[in-house]
Amino acid sequence: MCQMIYMGLPITINFNEANMIVKKHSHTLVPSRMNNFELGNELYRWYTTTRSMCDCGTVIGSLENIAWEKSSTKSSGQFKKWKKKGWSEAKIQRALFSMEMDTKNKENSKTREVNSLMKQSVPEAQNWIDLMKVVKQYLIEKPLYLMLIWDNGDYRAFPRKEKSVFLEQLESEELLYWQEGIAYRCQ
Repeated sequence: MCQMIYMGLPITINFNEANMIVKKHSHTLVPSRMNNFELGNELYRWYTTTRSMCDCGTVIGSLENIAWEKSSTKSSGQFKKWKKKGWSEAKIQRALFSMEMDTKNKENSKTREVNSLMKQSVPEAQNWIDLMKVVKQYLIEKPLYLMLIWDNGDYRAFPRKEKSVFLEQLESEELLYWQEGIAYRCQ
């Protein structure tokens, strides 16, 4: 299963012109097999914006892919369990402290991974924002849609919900937090 980024554009656009604009930003529009969708009186079509086979590794939605591990330390439950085994209170306290330190180390590691990813991803994210702004200028008054999907070959996929974003206020770091299955209406 691969990550794919889809761009929703009005069916009435000149595909060749739109594709030339997108190619200037190192992407290509490829009509997808997903169902078209209607917005107001306008029919839209989904296009993949893939640079190669898929968009795995792109910055959009990348922080959604980092699984945050939650602490599973149940100190009172563990305390009772170890007490039944005959552990001394000092040994139990050392074990609980060790578990707590392991959890903090994992959280710190994840935080460092996120910070590193954010620093590396800002230029690519800014390229995406620039691309969306240029395409939006081409569309004039019509909205542009962007959607991230884990594609399993089921081309009947459709957005779970729609969320509006304003391109002039969009920060590059925000793209890292975009979620799968939401049609982002770029205005």
